[in-house]
Amino acid sequence: METFEIGSHICHVMQHGQGGTHIYWGMFSAYGFRPDALDDELQQLIPAEPYTLIAFEANNWDHDFSPWPAGNITGEDDFTGEGPQMLAWLEDECIPTVEGKFGAPDARMIVGYSMAGMFSLWAFLSSAAFQGVASCSGSLWYPEFMDFARKASAPEQSVAYLSLGDAEERSKNAVLATVGDCRREEDQLLEADPNVAAHTLVWNKGGHFSKQGKRTADGVVWVVRELARPKQE
Repeated sequence: METFEIGSHICHVMQHGQGGTHIYWGMFSAYGFRPDALDDELQQLIPAEPYTLIAFEANNWDHDFSPWPAGNITGEDDFTGEGPQMLAWLEDECIPTVEGKFGAPDARMIVGYSMAGMFSLWAFLSSAAFQGVASCSGSLWYPEFMDFARKASAPEQSVAYLSLGDAEERSKNAVLATVGDCRREEDQLLEADPNVAAHTLVWNKGGHFSKQGKRTADGVVWVVRELARPKQE
């Protein structure tokens, strides 16, 4: 694993072979996300698949992964809406630096969990930089996110993976409890989008904090395999 700074963010890069899929994973080490742990999971699940895992760290989880300001809507968090700056950093600094150092990929995907899962889907729908997305237990309850999603289109010939814990929509918080319906509607939007070549919605057992690493790895593996499929047929 190579760890270095690109502009204002720390990146951890693990390369397995040339080409393949570049996996951009938004994470926050203060919340216990470990790049080496996800890479170990992927090596067990897709040992023969070439890929490069780029784990990019948020400086502040709620600031960097919120696409627009929403204030303190949950009673615990302050969402300041700095996601556009994060996406611009990915497009203008991170991706060129990574590809200059490690070579060009066959495809790029973006993945995240929770707030980073919502950010990943927002970035995927806002940019042509990524051909695949895995939004794992993504915070699609975020105010106005579904309004955005209803008007958005995915990149051409792209693939999308959505997942959610089956207990997450039973939250006592009225805002968070909308996440299940939001997830179902997003799945329908992807189904209707002619640019989406393949998509899936997976329901996992448990609540939001159950098996985060395994859920993330499962999403990555599905997207990597779908992105590679046209070249295998």
